[in-house]
This record gives sequence, C-alpha cells and structure tokens, in this order.
Amino acid sequence: MVKKNLYVYAVAIVSLLSSFNAFSRLPIEWGGYLQGEDITNGMGGIRRGSVVNGNALISGTYNLKNLRPNYKGKVKLGVLGATHTRNQNEYTGAIQSPSYYTAQREVRVSDLSYQYDFKNCVKTIIGIMDMGDYFDITDYASNLLNTAFSNTMALASNTQLASYPYPGFGAAAIFKKHNTEAMLGLYQGAPKHLWSVFHEGYMLIGEVGHKFFPRYYMLTNFSVNLGAWMYQQSNRDIGNNARGLYITTQADIQVDEELKLEAFGQFGYSNENPKYIPYSFIAGVRMVDVLFEGGRDSVSFGVGEIWIETRPSELAWELAYALKICPKLLMTPDMQIIQRPSGVHKLAWVFSLRLAYTI
Repeated sequence: MVKKNLYVYAVAIVSLLSSFNAFSRLPIEWGGYLQGEDITNGMGGIRRGSVVNGNALISGTYNLKNLRPNYKGKVKLGVLGATHTRNQNEYTGAIQSPSYYTAQREVRVSDLSYQYDFKNCVKTIIGIMDMGDYFDITDYASNLLNTAFSNTMALASNTQLASYPYPGFGAAAIFKKHNTEAMLGLYQGAPKHLWSVFHEGYMLIGEVGHKFFPRYYMLTNFSVNLGAWMYQQSNRDIGNNARGLYITTQADIQVDEELKLEAFGQFGYSNENPKYIPYSFIAGVRMVDVLFEGGRDSVSFGVGEIWIETRPSELAWELAYALKICPKLLMTPDMQIIQRPSGVHKLAWVFSLRLAYTI
C-alpha cells in the first residue's frame, strides 16, 4: 500500500513539474525536488523489514526588485508533501535513525518567508521556514543518510527542531564579511503545532564561522564553525528545557591533480537534565570524481557515536556512493552498520537506496 501511494505521489508531482514550463516567463525563481527511498534492516535492531519513504518540495521566490528596482527584498513560498510511512526506528531501534525523511502523509507549508538584504553583508529572514536551510551543520556529509550527519544528535534528540518534516515560525539574521559569517536565529519550540508560534516554547541558536586558506601542502581550505543554542519549553508534555554547544570543522584536501578529499568533523554537547543525549561526535570523508569527472559521483564514509544517559553508547558506520545519472537526478545507495542501537539492541545492518530529482 505504501509503495502504491509513493507511485501515485510521484506521478502527480512529475506532472506538476512538467507544467512549470508554462510559467517560465514569470519573474519567479522556481525550485524543489522529488525524492523517494527504500530502507531495509537486514539484521539486528528491533526487527527486520523495509520502509519506503517519499516526499516532494515545490518552492517559488519572487524578487521584489521587479516592483521597485532598488528594493532588496524577496518573498518565498514553499509547499511540502510526504507519504505516510512507519518509522524506521521500529526496525533498527536506532536513536540516529538511518534516514530523517520519514514523515506523516500530509501536505504542509514548508516556507512562507520574507527576506531583505542590507548593504550586501546583512541578510534578515522572517516567517515559516526550515532552520536546516540556514543552520545545516555539515555540508560535506550531505550524501550520508544517517540523521547524525545533518545535525548534532545532542541538539536534535533533546529538542524539537523547526526542520523537516515540521518547519516552523522563526526569524534569522546572517552577517557576512570577507571569510567570516555569523548567524542568529529564533524558532518556535513546537513546530508540529505550527500555529502555536512561541506559545509552547522557543529555540534560540547562534553560530559564527570562519574559512581559512592555509598554504600547507595538500590542504587548500579549512573552516571552523562554533554554535550555541537554548531550548525553552513551557509545556513539559512536549519536551524539556535544554542548552548546548557544537563545533564543526570541514577541510578540502588536494591529494594530487586528480584526487580531492573533503573531510569533516563535528562534536555536540547538551546539558539537559536528565541528559538524554549528553554528547555526540561524528567524523568522515568524501572523495569526489571517483569513476567520473565533473563532480558526477562521490564516495562518502562516516562514523558517528551517540552517548546515551544510563546506557551504552550507540555507534554507526556508514558508506555511501552518490551518482548523478543526469544533471538533475541523483542516485545514492547506502550501507550502515549500527552497533548497540539505542544502547540496548543487537548489531544492525541497514541498506538503503535514494533517488532524488532536483528542479
């Protein structure tokens, strides 16, 4: 039944995408994606089985300089649709689940925001948005499908993020000068209850980062990002209050004229009491142009460890290959080995295949 629903959604979205050609002359920048994946737990975890996920996003941005030539404002509208699936945690039992694309079957506003640029170095955004669009913790780990490589699990597991599948109301400011960037964001603390705004809590998050261009042998650039967050929840039935820190590093390593590596690392901390996830750590590397040239394919390897209060830690190893079948279609087969899922279950072997079409 789930696969049938996914097929129906895919046909409907592809038909919708094809109709955009009729609107190509409008002064609107269109974007989005159509995505589907199959996740299979081969052994261990809670039980064996497969889950099929599917989602699609359509968004349009209207530049207000079309009305006033010197006005630097934009309005964005995005709509997200997802199939209804069983949670992958029912199979692996993993805190860092094999995919963060599991969602309820629904159509939801994912972005309804206003953006204004000041003097090309300060950007402000307010409205309904996905905080992951601005506080995406790791860029180089984008082809890894484990949730731990998207946000520090000390942050994601102890709070309710205004992110997929429940973007929420928020405001953010981005300051950029030369190679330094600072961001400050305020988001509602119960994004599933979209219209409650800040009545049921809030998330305050700040980050500062700098990119270096050292002249060391092989190392072409290196970036460091430091972040801090505070989560306040007035309704303890929804969640607890928590604070935390994180640090992220990314580096480009040019091994020779043909081989390039992208390395990343991340550490997260939360002082929630009780500390459900007090610490999390990931590290990995991505190698691009493995079999093809021009950035068509890459191999990513990552390892992530999650410390769990009163339980043994959970450790995940992941290997993923990403191939652009055509400029807009990306295929990603993936394998994960999860040791001590949720700190109590047996070793799990998880396999997945994702197809993503980008507008």
